[in-house]
Amino acid sequence: MTSRERIVAVLQGDQVDRTPIAPFVYGNVVREWKKDSEADVIGGTIDFCKHFSFDCILRNFSIRNDDFAMSTDNWSVSKKEKFSGNIRTIITKVQTPGGILTQTGTFTQLSENQNVFALTEHMIKEPNDFALIELYMPQPSQPDLTEARRARNILREDGITAPWIPSVFNYLSSWRALDDLVTDPITNPELYGRMARYAENRLKLALAPVFADVDMISYVGNIATGSMVGPKFFDVYVLPYEKSLVDFIQANCKGVIYHNCGDAANMIDCYNKLAPICYESMTEPPFGDNSLEECMRRFSPDITLMGNIDQVDFLRNATPEEVYSKARQLVEMSQKRGHFILGTTDLLEEGTPHKNLHALAQAVLP
Repeated sequence: MTSRERIVAVLQGDQVDRTPIAPFVYGNVVREWKKDSEADVIGGTIDFCKHFSFDCILRNFSIRNDDFAMSTDNWSVSKKEKFSGNIRTIITKVQTPGGILTQTGTFTQLSENQNVFALTEHMIKEPNDFALIELYMPQPSQPDLTEARRARNILREDGITAPWIPSVFNYLSSWRALDDLVTDPITNPELYGRMARYAENRLKLALAPVFADVDMISYVGNIATGSMVGPKFFDVYVLPYEKSLVDFIQANCKGVIYHNCGDAANMIDCYNKLAPICYESMTEPPFGDNSLEECMRRFSPDITLMGNIDQVDFLRNATPEEVYSKARQLVEMSQKRGHFILGTTDLLEEGTPHKNLHALAQAVLP
């Protein structure tokens, strides 16, 4: 079987020649492997997976619309940048007829090949701020699908494409501080409902043009986790909007890979209701609270599970023999259930020994 056939077959519950292996390969390790901080991460990811005999799930590009990239008559965007050491700060201001919205975010360079973005000031600080968004924010612009089409043309039978979008709750957290977002459903349910429905509909508008050019969608659900909101909150205030969006996506492509790299042991029933075609990453202690054995027992048998090799500590520090043994254990554990893709609990870390990546692949290869 080709990698593409193998991944699709597992998702559908069909017989495969072997367990697919698809670690989360992100741009950081591709650039490190290429020894080029400006390397093409789309072509480089495919090369990386071929080199280490991985089945490629290519997600090194995003299709999310930038809400603050475009100005109109009633939505005038300006940005300023400041630099301090390895931190780049971007201050965004939006002038509308009803007032000004401001946001501040920082890019911190973690390594030569990876940075992380965090908001320190959010656009929606009070209800009137969201009213300005409702009134004046432009509709999502037509997405540039050049990279998506290029990725599929290069990848062909070597895997599938699965670009990222945020979940509805993650998307809201890019507008409103998390402390406010988790109390809004109680203190101002009318505001929360308007924001959530608006975000859901906006994501649908942004996604609608892309389905013909991608295989799946990687769906970021790592904020509304078991420890952050819990199952009762999720069921009432998160699930209705996420379910609507997930169903919309899965009616138009091969499905959603729902990503939660944190605590989720108490959320499995919620995820069964959400019903993504694939769930990752079943992160075990100390970085999460999951047990692969429990997940295999409690998740709906129609949901493919992907994970759960620890890439933070184990994969970087274990011996190749230990990596091979752990991976074989997971593969053998999954044989009875099926619907399993061997992977990592999050993106591969720089500094991972190549011999350990080869050992990981050897655990599934004939």
